[in-house]
Amino acid sequence: MARAPAFELCSVDVWDTLLRRRCHPDAVKLHLANVLLERAGTQVAAVAGHAQALLKLRLRVVAGQARASRAQGFDDEYALAEVLDEWLLRAAPGVPATKREALLRELAEEEWRHEAYVSQPDAGIAGVLDRIQARRWMFVSDFYMPAERLFALLHTHGLAQRFADGVSSCELKLNKRSGRLFRHLHETLHVAPAQHCHVGDHAVGDVAAPRKLGMTAVRYAPAGEARARRERERWLGNRRALFRELEHRCAALKPELDGPAVQAWRYGTTLAPLFAGFAQFIAENTRRERPQRLLFCTREGEIFARAYATLAQAYPRRFQGLPAPERFEVSRETTFSASLAGGSAQDMQRLWRAFPQQSLRAWGQSLGL
Repeated sequence: MARAPAFELCSVDVWDTLLRRRCHPDAVKLHLANVLLERAGTQVAAVAGHAQALLKLRLRVVAGQARASRAQGFDDEYALAEVLDEWLLRAAPGVPATKREALLRELAEEEWRHEAYVSQPDAGIAGVLDRIQARRWMFVSDFYMPAERLFALLHTHGLAQRFADGVSSCELKLNKRSGRLFRHLHETLHVAPAQHCHVGDHAVGDVAAPRKLGMTAVRYAPAGEARARRERERWLGNRRALFRELEHRCAALKPELDGPAVQAWRYGTTLAPLFAGFAQFIAENTRRERPQRLLFCTREGEIFARAYATLAQAYPRRFQGLPAPERFEVSRETTFSASLAGGSAQDMQRLWRAFPQQSLRAWGQSLGL
């Protein structure tokens, strides 16, 4: 391919151009909703008592702040710090003022850390940029984190060395989609639009808007990556689609077994998402309640403990700081009667459902009589 003409400035989009997420962008916000529940569970309002409700509340906060920005004559932009501040005020009004600032700092830092965890460099962008000649390079992103945090992300993934600096829409309240962010760069950097090349994936913000201004726009949108992003969008908003994908991936696994063991292995992989979900549920409650020890009672608990330990090894960030699972040997005789709220038939059903046929002696032993 012939080398592109030299430009005074080349700007590059960040998300889905320089960096790719392994999840939907809102999955990062959903993670932060879980973190808020863990940090301020008792103070979270009843209307926002689970992660999905907290995510929806945050999206409403974002929409409101975007409208307010437009009403002030800017583009529909918002900054993470202001979003988190209003989100926390509406989601957890019970958080004492003395703890608000520290919690807000913790949430903002955790969102950046999770972005770093779920993102990775795009596999082909370096080859595209190497064919462009420009005197100055900078990243330009429509994003709600400041440029300083974006630069730190690029540095984490080894992509910062190409760029002298960059801009983020939230700091100027101007974005690429309107073209006003590009015009701001031309005015402040004294660069003519004809001497500005921009690279990105979005059909409007990265291609149509800059071309309308007389810039050179290079669209970078690999078909495979676009397809994967659409799939991730389906999974976040549709649990049935997510579960089907989990089933498909489990079915695609190849066992290193033969004979009758293969059938048992297949059955195990079918149930694996249930065990993983239960282990995640245990982790969320453990982080919220903060016990010193985590005990799994025999006999079923041994399987749950293995599932918990396996998931913790595969996903260390979610399990960091939690106690290790411990095997705790108990019997039905020592635990069942202590777990009863009373002696009604409804209470006894817990025992009869598990053992529908049993002698009076066995029933009495289960009650410790």
